[in-house]
Amino acid sequence: MKSKLFKAEKTQWVIPCNPAYYDVCGVFNKLDKVEWKQSTNVNEGDIVYIYVTSPIKEIRYKCVARKVDLDYADTEKDREFILKGDNYENCGRYMELELITKYKENKFTLENLKQNGLKSVQGPSKVSEELANYIKSNEIDMIKKTLQEENNIAYDLKNYIDKINVDESFTYKYDKKKKQKYTIQNGIKTYIRDRKVAMNALKKANHKCEVDSEHEVFLRRNVDVGYTESHHLVPMAYSDIFDVSLDVEENMVSLCSHCHNLLHYGKDFERVLEKLYYERVNHLNKVGIYISFDQLREMYL
Repeated sequence: MKSKLFKAEKTQWVIPCNPAYYDVCGVFNKLDKVEWKQSTNVNEGDIVYIYVTSPIKEIRYKCVARKVDLDYADTEKDREFILKGDNYENCGRYMELELITKYKENKFTLENLKQNGLKSVQGPSKVSEELANYIKSNEIDMIKKTLQEENNIAYDLKNYIDKINVDESFTYKYDKKKKQKYTIQNGIKTYIRDRKVAMNALKKANHKCEVDSEHEVFLRRNVDVGYTESHHLVPMAYSDIFDVSLDVEENMVSLCSHCHNLLHYGKDFERVLEKLYYERVNHLNKVGIYISFDQLREMYL
């Protein structure tokens, strides 16, 4: 299992940051990785929530510790955001934090955090089980909202499809792609999609539903091919926990409107998901996407 997704649970920490000393909001608008003073026993892979102190008083950032016990911090890349240098220089140990998620304002306020298990923000502290569950529940809601928006705009290709030769065939190339750039939507990283990849997936399936090629589909309005919708089998909302891009043809399936909506909203989605998974798992592995069916199922719940 080469994905970072379902490893054993790591310790989670809340670490306060005084914006009068370090412009954490500014730095995470510019950088994905920073060296941070390591004033507690954070281990590689631990989750670090950055609580921004007064006047903000909220958890604004979720990070993962990529490196720990560093004896040097590269302050050149974030020097402009260090407002009180003696608080960040010569600290002894440093850790490299990689940004995972930016939370919206008023999402995890001090009042909400205290009501859900946070004891103190005076210094680094471990996240209690109560607080972890509270954060996770909110994150699941954010991911579902992002997935809903993706589904609402999901690859209406009617304008794009006219510009290419829809009669072309497509075969898998099994090229691992680096993760593309992302934007922030609803506090969640959303990775840019390539419409050509979606179109290739439809070509590969001959514009038929991959759940059952006999499913009835109508013809597209402007082109005489069947109307099917492209769908990322491993959802793009989980891109951040894989080392490679999920926006590849090997991870895309062609679905009729009924089956596409069944996967998102249907009671019987597991039957369809399981069929698609076992038909695709070998192709997924060849492009570096490693995931079990149980792990994939969890993404759809």
